[in-house]
Amino acid sequence: MTKKVFRYFISLDKLEKWLNSMSANGWRLMKTDLFTYTFEQSKPSNYIYRTEFVGDKTKKELDDYKQFLRQNQTAFFTKGRNLGKLSFGSIRWRPYGRKWGVIATSPGTMNSEILIIEQENHES
Repeated sequence: MTKKVFRYFISLDKLEKWLNSMSANGWRLMKTDLFTYTFEQSKPSNYIYRTEFVGDKTKKELDDYKQFLRQNQTAFFTKGRNLGKLSFGSIRWRPYGRKWGVIATSPGTMNSEILIIEQENHES
């Protein structure tokens, strides 16, 4: 059985707590979009979720980090944050982060400012 939930979070802490409460109730995250989360039924508390803001990373840094997660068999989901839309075509300036900000490109780092990292809970 699958379940689709419409939610939007400003706080990464609240997103992380909500995902872990969904897991505690037996729902595993399968897919995310801007406003929706798709879950499938699972054993309660079988997964632990952690959220990370990665919008201040360059494309290379983000690709290297994703590769590291893949090598460690760690599942992850990317999610857009859409903080401001100061952009020109498929290039967007992100004013947050390092010194003068970071340039996001599409395809590349645009709409992938958040990583949701999923790990199996070996204590459950």
